[in-house]
Amino acid sequence: MTGHVGRGRRVAPCVALCVALSLALASGCGDPPPPLPSPDVSGLEPGVAAQIEEARTAAGGATANAVGALGMTYEAYDFVVAAEDCYRRAAETAPRDARWTYLLARRLQAAARSADAAAAFARAADAATTDVERVAAHVAAAEAHLQAGDVAAAEAAIAAARRIAPRDAAVLLVVARLRRAAGAAAEAKALLLRIVAAAPDAPNAHYELSQVLADEGDAAGAARHAERARAAASPPLVPADPWLAEVRSLNRSAAALRDAGNNLFTHGRFDEAVALYRRALERSPADATIHANLAAALVRTGDAAAAGESYHAALRIDPRHPAALCGLAILVARDGRDDEAVALYLRAIEASPEDVTATFNLANALVRLGRFDEAAARIERAVELSPRESPARRVLARLLVRSGRPGRARAVLEDGLTLRPSDPDLLLDLARVLSSADEPAVRDGRRALGIVRRFDGGDAAAREVLAMAEAETGDPAAAAGTQRALVVAAMTAGREAEAARLRVRLASYDAGKPCRVAWTDDEIRASVAPAAR
Repeated sequence: MTGHVGRGRRVAPCVALCVALSLALASGCGDPPPPLPSPDVSGLEPGVAAQIEEARTAAGGATANAVGALGMTYEAYDFVVAAEDCYRRAAETAPRDARWTYLLARRLQAAARSADAAAAFARAADAATTDVERVAAHVAAAEAHLQAGDVAAAEAAIAAARRIAPRDAAVLLVVARLRRAAGAAAEAKALLLRIVAAAPDAPNAHYELSQVLADEGDAAGAARHAERARAAASPPLVPADPWLAEVRSLNRSAAALRDAGNNLFTHGRFDEAVALYRRALERSPADATIHANLAAALVRTGDAAAAGESYHAALRIDPRHPAALCGLAILVARDGRDDEAVALYLRAIEASPEDVTATFNLANALVRLGRFDEAAARIERAVELSPRESPARRVLARLLVRSGRPGRARAVLEDGLTLRPSDPDLLLDLARVLSSADEPAVRDGRRALGIVRRFDGGDAAAREVLAMAEAETGDPAAAAGTQRALVVAAMTAGREAEAARLRVRLASYDAGKPCRVAWTDDEIRASVAPAAR
């Protein structure tokens, strides 16, 4: 009896094992997992392809971290389908590691699967280990819920973020969106005004405010903030996102390094931009644009010699590269070699006919060379390309007066003031034309006097125009007094040439005559100095 029981106890495990194996084989649990995604990287930079292959090799062990890291590398280079596959596998293997669930949610959100993304963000928030991670996940969940049309769920998610970071501007921006969606426009507006005061360069904050203002009928305010959103150089206001930042840091391609350098350049961090451009050139030494960008950054650091070498390197690769041609022209113009600069600007304009910087700088070089008629045609083109360009309009007006077309000069300045009504330089030049033009129909001394009195004394240039306006309105004695004070100031400062020029006009006022010369050739040349903007 005992033996019978003993045999039975030994047989039972065998039966159980056989059943388990049968079930495993029937269900396919014994099958190996599908292979990891392997997109074609043959067309990438050699260094990038090697980086991806290294991540693939590391992921061969199929640990969650290695597979997730492969996904991050794929996403860094825009292999987003492969990245999503890797994130999903990593998240399933390690559900308590918030990184993979969060990054998977980002991919789901980008694919317009908002409800799935919101659920994944919520799981990431639960698994997160730091407040920074939790806030990023809660805010992202709120935005995904909004996209899915679930305002109540979005309110709950942003409330969770607000409990952690009640003053975070990115959190408050989502709160403002929700207040607007709930019809509480006044609350939304108040929040957005606080946000733009705290983050004045955040484009998405200005955009949201423009929408609220448009809703309440403030077209001017809406247009103003929409323009600030378009013109903003800063990135959008978003919560700190450590995982996405890590993904971006993995992109070590020349293009990514160039773009990062461009961002540093835009924010005035020129030494750091130089370092990134040089790293980019290590990966892509035949990229003319990177050489040109490096040169521009070197100019800002004061290393003109190295900048010139970089511009020449860009032009050896692409002889028609507009930025390199224009940048090199600026350098040679600064050395007083305006003839060479003209030739380079002409090549830049041939390669890029709508390059306003090259066109304007070409006109300035022509002015310095005394080729005024050619300069006028070029500056007209610069104004056509960029109507709000105040310096171009001023130079054009002066050249037009010199060529005997003061009426056209007045029109150019008045057109500019319709775009920039408070521009002091345009106003002062218009007052000078109104005071001194040699065509009676163009002059308007009273208007000129009204304009120049806005400057409340002003600098020497404004006081000289004041004297012209006083003479034009029939008060040469006042004009002489204003001009004499300018002569004394120039002599006291030891500026003999300026004093001599001022005495010529003083003699006219003393003789009871108005001024009929708006700008001399020397003054026109001086108006375009320095050699480059």
